[in-house]
Amino acid sequence: MPHPSLGAAPQDLTAGFPAAAERLRAARSRLGARALEVALEQDPSIATRHGELGLRKLLRDTEPLIDRLAIAVAASDRTAVAAWADWVAPLYRRRRVPMDDLIQVCEGLKQAVLAV
Repeated sequence: MPHPSLGAAPQDLTAGFPAAAERLRAARSRLGARALEVALEQDPSIATRHGELGLRKLLRDTEPLIDRLAIAVAASDRTAVAAWADWVAPLYRRRRVPMDDLIQVCEGLKQAVLAV
């Protein structure tokens, strides 16, 4: 993602699919809940591993992921999602969340966004 203060042009959020990005943002909470449901269906041990508080945190974490996904869709550039993944990896290590659980949530999101 180009940085305007370094002389690069800002990202064009109309280069991709801005209408689809807006639909993602509008359905953010519903998509996050569905993504977590799908992840729990695929791997029920996620619930026992994290407990209710951990599941709430995973659900909360889906909103910024969906925001970044919407930016990527609007700009037709996946660097926004890659930057989110770089940012969240140390946080999940500190919270002792296995990356496999994040992958399950992302797979759930992949299925959930098909409905939008």
